[in-house]
Amino acid sequence: MTGTLIERLEARHRLTPTGCWEWTGSGTLNGYGQISVDDRKWYVHRLAWTLLRGPIPRGMVIDHLCRNHACFNPDHLRVVTQRENLLSSPLTRPAIHAAKPCCPRCGGPYTIKRIGPRTQRYCRACQNERARSKTLLEG
Repeated sequence: MTGTLIERLEARHRLTPTGCWEWTGSGTLNGYGQISVDDRKWYVHRLAWTLLRGPIPRGMVIDHLCRNHACFNPDHLRVVTQRENLLSSPLTRPAIHAAKPCCPRCGGPYTIKRIGPRTQRYCRACQNERARSKTLLEG
C-alpha cells in the first residue's frame, strides 16, 4: 500500500461513538491492530503514538485508557510502566490481587516483603501455619 504512514492509518479506521479510532486492518488475536512498515510489524497504537506524540521511552509501554485494544487515538493512550499498565486494568491477575485488602483465607493483614527490586505481599499468619504443618509432616 502506498501513501504516508498517517494516510495509511487514516484509511483503515472507523470512528466509534466513544471517540476511539478503531483499527479495521489486520490485527492480533488479542485485538491489537498491526501494520507492516519497511518489512517490520508494528502495533498500530505504538506507531500512532510515535508518529503523533514522539518516541516511547525505553522500558515504557502504551496503556489504552479506553480499554479498546484496537484503538489508536493518542488521546485515549498514555505512556506508563508495564506494572502500572497491568494494575490499571481491573481484569488482570495482578490488579485483582492488589485490590484485596486482606488475606481471603484467614482475613489477616498482608505483610510486604522486598525481594531485590520487587515487592511481594503475603499473609504472615498463613505462612506461619504452612511452616508449622510442614514441620509436623516432616517430623
